[in-house]
Amino acid sequence: MRHNSEASNTLQHHSYDHEHESDANASLLHVSNQTHQHTHYHYHVTIPKVNNHCGTTTLSHKPTVRIFTKADTNYSLTIRDHKVVLALSNPNDDYQHWYKIEKYGSIVKDEEGCQAFSLVNKVTGQAIKHTEGGTSTHPSPNSIIRNPLFEDGLNHWSGKGCNIELHDSLADGKILPLFGNSFVSASNRRHSWDGVEHEITGRVELNVAYEVIASVRVSGKNDTSTDVILRATLWIQTKCFSVETIGIATVQASDKYWATMKGKFVLNSYPNKVFIYIEGAPSGMDILLNALSVKPVTKTSPSSPSDAKVCLVPYNPCKFDDSILWTESLECYDGYRAIRVVNNIQLNVDAFGGGEVHDGTPVILWDWNNGDHQKWKILPYCK
Repeated sequence: MRHNSEASNTLQHHSYDHEHESDANASLLHVSNQTHQHTHYHYHVTIPKVNNHCGTTTLSHKPTVRIFTKADTNYSLTIRDHKVVLALSNPNDDYQHWYKIEKYGSIVKDEEGCQAFSLVNKVTGQAIKHTEGGTSTHPSPNSIIRNPLFEDGLNHWSGKGCNIELHDSLADGKILPLFGNSFVSASNRRHSWDGVEHEITGRVELNVAYEVIASVRVSGKNDTSTDVILRATLWIQTKCFSVETIGIATVQASDKYWATMKGKFVLNSYPNKVFIYIEGAPSGMDILLNALSVKPVTKTSPSSPSDAKVCLVPYNPCKFDDSILWTESLECYDGYRAIRVVNNIQLNVDAFGGGEVHDGTPVILWDWNNGDHQKWKILPYCK
């Protein structure tokens, strides 16, 4: 249902030369500055709209699995003292039995296309949680974006070379917002760089790293593929009135589900004006934006194993939570696979024991190093 529409604004900055189109074909450009230096950021996850009426089905009749590492197959994943550890295998110990929940597997995937799942303990009903998800995909309270969920209509938003419209649904209710009650579409786009924009002039500090998170989707005809690359881009007018565009993030977007785009940027000198916008789809396709967050980076990667331990949270089948979603890699060796964070496949489940696996070895997240401690099997658990 369409609520209202707003024609493309005609601000002077829209008349710049589109030389940045060549830059638009680059892959995963992040942590950007005015000298156009970039690094790769590994992130891709698609997130569904959750039906709150999830039913009362329990897990008690589902088969359980055993989880063990190649480093020592005599130990199994379990819970002790509210922590995820390895213990000497005992099929009669129900704490070593886990449910592999693949509820969102067909629609939530990592950047390699591997399907997501959750691991829920048979006894406690707790799911293994990583620290890369949770509210990370939701606009943060300290975001510099005004009206990030379109709760105030289209206020503070504009179309760059196109029209923007506010919706609570599209396609006869098949497209619903992931966050909040509304989303915006960018239509009548004539170029790939046309899209939805937001001015952040005066709200960006120098030499501060900002994290950008956007929930995006596409709609409309595409003759080549149903998946297209969307980009988050900075449009900067310098003090000398020259114009620069900086790629922040890219994601493979679809017309079937919302995708989460994530990246970072830093400004090294004060600009006259700064806009952030979502672009990239071929002309004739609509870009959909449900939420946008731009906030200062306050958290770094784990610096020690104690910072990277996984934790446990109650499993709620009625609530979507990407912080309990994992994926398995392609086979590493003899059926063993890496177990990775769904939205950062560089972080892997690791049996950290300072050497050989022992009773009580903690389980942490660590960068991939091809070690046996990072290779796992998840197999049906037969007593």
